[in-house]
Amino acid sequence: MFQPIETSQAPARCTDDINQSLRLTLSDGDAGGALDLQHALILGSDTDCDLRIDDHHVRGQHAEIYPVGATWWVRDLGTEDGTFLNGEIVEAAPLIRPSEVQLGVDGPTVHVT
Repeated sequence: MFQPIETSQAPARCTDDINQSLRLTLSDGDAGGALDLQHALILGSDTDCDLRIDDHHVRGQHAEIYPVGATWWVRDLGTEDGTFLNGEIVEAAPLIRPSEVQLGVDGPTVHVT
């Protein structure tokens, strides 16, 4: 459906917590909220996701936000609808703050600061 932008090889997910937190704010109409993140997180509609988003554009396990060293990354988890970083579809890319991660073409947006 979409061609992802080219990125360097995405590093493996790091299981260690990072010493620099990331603030996520979900912009989804009345369902907005904020979360300070210090460890990896799975976003999706499945009940076992770390951040569950009930939206028909969001797939079961849609995307992951995870730290590697001092850098946070976003990675699409194989969805057909895609994960967008600042308007560009990505397979995996480092998060430069501030950023917007959109789940699906017309899906909800997570603001990263």
